[in-house]
Amino acid sequence: MKNWKLMQGIKTGFSLVSINLVLAFLNLKAVSLGFYYSQIKKLFYTRKNTTSQVRE
Repeated sequence: MKNWKLMQGIKTGFSLVSINLVLAFLNLKAVSLGFYYSQIKKLFYTRKNTTSQVRE
């Protein structure tokens, strides 16, 4: 019975940490996109492809 409660606690802790990591990543992505937009006044995902302008 004690092992079952320990496993339940580990599962709860792991799910809590993983959800927090996902939320932190999404917030970091939103903040960085907002910062890029405030500096450049364009969204990063809508910029033109610049690979054809590179000389070798």
